[in-house]
Amino acid sequence: MLQKMASILVVGPLEEAEQIVDTLYQEGTVHLVDLTAESQAPGSRLVRIDEAPVIEVDQLLLRVNGLLTLLPGVRDGAEGVEETASSLRGRPLQEVLDEIDSRIGGLDTETVERTNRKAELELTAITRERYARILRRLQPIQESLQALEGFEMSVLLLQKEYAYVLDQVLPVLREITHDQIEYITSDIDEETIAAITIFNKWYSREVHTFLFSQNVNEVRIPEDLASMSIEDALGTIEQRREAGRAEILRIDGELRELSERRRPELLGMRRVLEEQRDELAVFSRFAHTDYTFVAKGWVPRRSIPRARNRLDRMFQGRVVLYERSPSPEEMKDAPTCFANPAWARPFEFFVRLMSPPRYLEIDPIPFTAIFFPLFFGLIVADIGYGLCILALAAVLRSRAGARDWLRELSTIFIISSIPTIAFGYLFGEFFGNFGEAMGWLHPITFAGVTWNRMEAMIPFLVLSIAIGAVHIFLGLGLGVVNAVSEHNRRHLCEKCGMIGVISGTMLLILALISIVSSSLLVVGGILVLVGLPLLFYGGGVQGAVEIMGTMGNIMSYARIMAIGMASVMLAVVANELAGAVGTVLVGGPVAVALHLMNLVMGMFSPFIQSIRLHLVEFNSKFYRGGGRPYRPFGYRPGE
Repeated sequence: MLQKMASILVVGPLEEAEQIVDTLYQEGTVHLVDLTAESQAPGSRLVRIDEAPVIEVDQLLLRVNGLLTLLPGVRDGAEGVEETASSLRGRPLQEVLDEIDSRIGGLDTETVERTNRKAELELTAITRERYARILRRLQPIQESLQALEGFEMSVLLLQKEYAYVLDQVLPVLREITHDQIEYITSDIDEETIAAITIFNKWYSREVHTFLFSQNVNEVRIPEDLASMSIEDALGTIEQRREAGRAEILRIDGELRELSERRRPELLGMRRVLEEQRDELAVFSRFAHTDYTFVAKGWVPRRSIPRARNRLDRMFQGRVVLYERSPSPEEMKDAPTCFANPAWARPFEFFVRLMSPPRYLEIDPIPFTAIFFPLFFGLIVADIGYGLCILALAAVLRSRAGARDWLRELSTIFIISSIPTIAFGYLFGEFFGNFGEAMGWLHPITFAGVTWNRMEAMIPFLVLSIAIGAVHIFLGLGLGVVNAVSEHNRRHLCEKCGMIGVISGTMLLILALISIVSSSLLVVGGILVLVGLPLLFYGGGVQGAVEIMGTMGNIMSYARIMAIGMASVMLAVVANELAGAVGTVLVGGPVAVALHLMNLVMGMFSPFIQSIRLHLVEFNSKFYRGGGRPYRPFGYRPGE
C-alpha cells in the first residue's frame, strides 16, 4: 500500500534560509517541489532563489577526499565522525567552510610532503634493484671489464615483447663504433630483458645520441657505483636500500599516527561538505519574498509531527510548517511512498521493473506478494525442490551484503518455497514420484479428486483457469476502485461493463454445457445486455475488442498447469531412467544431474511465468503507472 502524503509549505525568515534548508536536509522526510513555475507566474510575489555557488564547497571536499586517500585506512571511529559533523551542522555556510579550512590548514601540505617523499624512496629502491641485477649479471666478466680502459658500458632495457628492436639497433651501433662494441643479453625479470653494451669512449656522444633518437630506455650505472668493484657497488646498493626501507617505515608510522588522530575528523568534515553540496544543489527550487523564505514539498502524513517538532526546536517558532489542501490535479502528481508490511516489502523489487504507481492508484505490491508465491508453488509443487530452493535462497540472502536487489530476490524465493512445499504435500511429490515410490507420502484426495498431477490433469487445468478467473476479476475490481478515486466516469463504466460482459458470457457458456443450472441463462443474458452499453461508452470499440483479450488472459493461466506438468514429468523421467540403468553407481549420478537441471528450470521458468501473469494479465486491468517515486531531501550514504 502507499503512504498518505501531505502537501506542506515551510515559511521562515529569509536571513535564516541556509539554516532552514540544513534542518530540512537533516530531517530527511521532505520531497521538495520546484517553485520556479510559481515564481514566474504573473502577479506572483515569489522570487526564485538563484543557484548558490558550490565551487568553494567542491574545492574543500576535494582537499578532504585527497587527505583521506593519502592517509592509510584505520578504523574510522564512528563517534569521532559524528562528533565532528554535529559540531559543524546548523551553522552558516561560510562559517562552516572557514572552520573546515582552518582545521585542515597545514595537514594537507604535511601529508603530501610525506607521501611524495615515500613515493620517491620507493622509486629509488626499484631503480637500485635494477642496478643490482645488472651488476650481478656482470660479475662473471668482472676481470675482463677492469682491463677495458677507454671503454664505456651502457645498458639497454626493453620489454621482452619488443626484443626484436635489438636486431635493428645493434647493427647501427656497430657501424657507428666501427665494430668496436660488444654486448650480452640477459633477463632482468619476467617482463624485461637487458642488453649490456661495451664500446669505445671515442664514440660515446654518437652512440647516446642515436639511442635517444630511437626512444630506447638506456640505463647508465651512476658514476659513484661505476668506479667501484662490483662487490663494493652491490654492498653500497644494499646499504642504501636498507636506509631507504628504514625511512619508508618511519614515514608510514608518521602517516599512520596522523590518520589515527585526524581521520575520524576528516570523515566528519566530508559528510558535512557532502550535505552542504546537496543542499546548495537544490537551492534553485526554493523561493522568497522580500523578507520570507518559502519551501514547498510533500511529506508522509505520519512524519509531519516529527518535522514540525524539529523546526520548532531549532527556530523557536520563527519557522512554520503549514499543511495545505492540494488541488485534485496536485494530488495526482503527489509522490508515491510505499508502506507495505514486512512480508510484502521484498516484492517491491518488481516495481523497479516498471514505472511506480501514481499516488491515487492502488499499489499492486500486496496482491503480488499474495498471488506470486501461490502461482510459483502451484507450478513447482514439490517438497524436495521446495527444500532445495529454500536452502539455496537462504545462502544467497546471507551473502547478499549491500546488494539490496539480491536480498529482495532471495527473500522472494524463500517466501515462494513455502507454498511449493505445501502443494508438494498436496500432490504427493518429493523429487517427482520418488517420495511416493518410497512410501513416504501420497497425493491428497480433496473435493473428490486425488491430486496426482500425472493423473488429474483435467482437474488441475480447471483449477488453474479458475484461479486465473479470480485473479482477473480482482484486477478489474481494482480498476473500478481506481476509477472511483480518480473520478473518471468513462473508466468506471468500462471496467463495470467488462465485468458484466465477461461474467455473463461465462454463465451462458457454463449453463449451455450444463455445468450450472439453465436458469442462469437469463442472468447471463442480462449481464451481457447491461454490460455492453457501459463497455462501449467507457472504452468505445477498443473496449469491446478488449473483451476477447481479457478472455484470453484468463485462459493463459493454463500455463500454471502446463509448466507444472512439464516439471513433474521431467522429475519422473529422471527417477525412472535411474532405475532403468540397473546400477546405483551410474543411475544415481544420472538422476541427480536431471534433477539439478529440473531444479534450475523450476526456479527460473515458474518465476518468469508467475511475474508475467502479474505484469501482463493482472496489472493491465487496473494499473497504469507513471507515478513519481518519493525522494526525500536528505543525506543518503553511498549516493
